[in-house]
Amino acid sequence: MSAWARRVHRGATSLGQAVASCGGAAPYPMRLEKVKFGVPLEQVCTAGQDLPAPLLVLVLKLNKEAPTKKDVFRAPGHQGNMKKLVHFLHQGRLVNLDHFSVYTIASVLKKFLRKLPGGIFGPALEDQLFQALAEISEMEERRERVQRLLSSLPLPAQRLLVLLFGTFRLVASSAEACRTGMTSEALGVSVAPSFFRSCVSEGKVARMEDVVRFKAATRVTQFLIDHFGVSNLFGRDNYEYYARLTGRVLKVEEDWVFAFRYPPDSLVPRKTSLEAERSWLQAEAQRWGLHHGQSTPALAQEGPCLVLEEAGLHQTPLLGPARSLSFLPLIKHMMAFIDQEANEKAEEVDAKAEEEFNIEKGRLVTEQRLKIIDYYTRREKQVELQRKIQSSNMLNQARLRVLKAGEDHIATVLEEAKRRLGDITRDQARYQALLQSMVLQALLQLLEQEVIVHCRPQDAGLLNLDTLSAKFKEATGREVKLSVEPSLASSSCGGVEMLSRRGKIRVCNTLESRLDMIALQLLPQIRTALFGRNPNRKFMD
Repeated sequence: MSAWARRVHRGATSLGQAVASCGGAAPYPMRLEKVKFGVPLEQVCTAGQDLPAPLLVLVLKLNKEAPTKKDVFRAPGHQGNMKKLVHFLHQGRLVNLDHFSVYTIASVLKKFLRKLPGGIFGPALEDQLFQALAEISEMEERRERVQRLLSSLPLPAQRLLVLLFGTFRLVASSAEACRTGMTSEALGVSVAPSFFRSCVSEGKVARMEDVVRFKAATRVTQFLIDHFGVSNLFGRDNYEYYARLTGRVLKVEEDWVFAFRYPPDSLVPRKTSLEAERSWLQAEAQRWGLHHGQSTPALAQEGPCLVLEEAGLHQTPLLGPARSLSFLPLIKHMMAFIDQEANEKAEEVDAKAEEEFNIEKGRLVTEQRLKIIDYYTRREKQVELQRKIQSSNMLNQARLRVLKAGEDHIATVLEEAKRRLGDITRDQARYQALLQSMVLQALLQLLEQEVIVHCRPQDAGLLNLDTLSAKFKEATGREVKLSVEPSLASSSCGGVEMLSRRGKIRVCNTLESRLDMIALQLLPQIRTALFGRNPNRKFMD
């Protein structure tokens, strides 16, 4: 058993009976009171009005070490250590708090407060506290109202609150000197949801009412921290309880000063001190299996010179051989006891070093794993992007080839149509009528007085200019003078080109031009007839 655990056991009678069982052959011979999560505080305090000793030890450790820690009560603790500590508290097992950081202990305390059904204040008292700070503007009246509300709580809740807010006050007071960043406002934001359950959103999305209640809870928490020890806010008995447990000097409005210190040795009678030491040595001798003749009390009775030496009366004479031999078993047992204490301390140091090593190793492994995952994720995205680009390029190239093949096929069809236009000129009568209509159509487009008709040499004899002039005059009421020039190539399919007198206006009405115009207008129908309907097009031209 370590020296710290022995001191806790020796002071169990004054600290809420901290140890329920001392010694024995059970696997865990020394058990503490169990701290249950998720039950009312009155059920947690099984020993009347006293808080469980493990809970007190957690608060006292925070009271001692938290004021110098940065971001305490805001930074989260180690999740694995939190589960382990909660399990130990549930089982009532002794635990070495040196293995747990202040952040882990603070997170466990916040979890304990959050698990209290209805919170430590309760829904009704929470609303009254919110109203006290919102409706009362006078500071003295506000303090008195809050003091009455706090005094209405059960005694265990009052004691737990005075210990916690006393610790918060120490943390806030040392925030600037230690540069921890945990002012009263920061503490209010961090711990308010643990005290006031009504400000916690029930769903995943926070509502505006939840935000308003959270701000109100933060103001109440900051008010309790800033006014700790002012105007009897927590009550005289609770302040005495805080000073007695923490050993700190507490000033309340410069009128009360509470302090708790262990009395110096000069105030204890020498005889009483020796008797207490003799009783403890006798208990240790019985524990280590020493006989009565070898125990320290027997040595003290046989050798009063030892007591006189400690009292400073005179020097100790030399011991005889028999008396020197009687010291050997006790010295061996005490050396064994010291070795055991050293081994336990070494094991604690090794365990702590191993834990820190595992934490650092886990952090480095996790960091490298995240880097590797991020690297391969980026590479995977790049490969996927390259694949999509390549696939898109291939699809575009295939589409272009399909379009080019379709255009080539349409061009082939048009060439075949042009080749077949020559068959129209074989029927002279039909072609002559078509040629006369084409000339008249061009004249109606020009509406000029003098027009030159360009045609093939073989078509010059088919044109009756007088008949065309008469039809034009009949249609428009104008005179027109026509002249023929056989300037078109003989290899063309037929038709005419009409020019005005000055050659500035030209109308091409050959069979080839009419075929090109019709092909351009009917190109969608030609594509549909040749290749079918395109399933990717919603609207057709």
